[in-house]
Amino acid sequence: MSDWVSLFSGGKDSSWALYCALQQDLDVSRLLTIHPAGDSYMYHTPATELAGLAAESIGIDLVEVAPDDFGADDVEDASAQGDAELEPMEAALRELAADADLDLDGVTAGAVESEFQTNRIQAMCDRLDIDLFAFLLTEDVVQVERFVRAHQVEKEPVVGHVTESIDEFVTGDRRHWVDRHGWVT
Repeated sequence: MSDWVSLFSGGKDSSWALYCALQQDLDVSRLLTIHPAGDSYMYHTPATELAGLAAESIGIDLVEVAPDDFGADDVEDASAQGDAELEPMEAALRELAADADLDLDGVTAGAVESEFQTNRIQAMCDRLDIDLFAFLLTEDVVQVERFVRAHQVEKEPVVGHVTESIDEFVTGDRRHWVDRHGWVT
């Protein structure tokens, strides 16, 4: 069996990505929360200390990483900053992949409105030779409404755009999987 790690802040986007991955029968065996000491270009920072309660209620083990302050409030090169901020996550995933009880196949990410984040996470997955399950938003909000109705979600997610792939997700087409080779068909 292949294990997946869900990059999980406890926010709506990472919770949504986790939900979608579980609906696709991915074996998410760990949640990974990064707790930045200050501002961050790569991570959701508000109330990440509550991720433990969410993990407990979901019933999935949580791995927590608390890196030093990234100094994101005074940055001249956002690209270099994003790459540097990814290092603690990649180190944690390498450690998990080395665990004999875990067969790391991929990660889920809720970086739904950010090519900046998704591109960096995809590059990390390429280096680790694992897959990425992530939605990248586009412009068709109607697709979110169809997805919400199809999955009987009580509240609509607060998003202004939607992934190109939610429509395929609703119809069962698995092209929304992004792996190290591109779209999986």
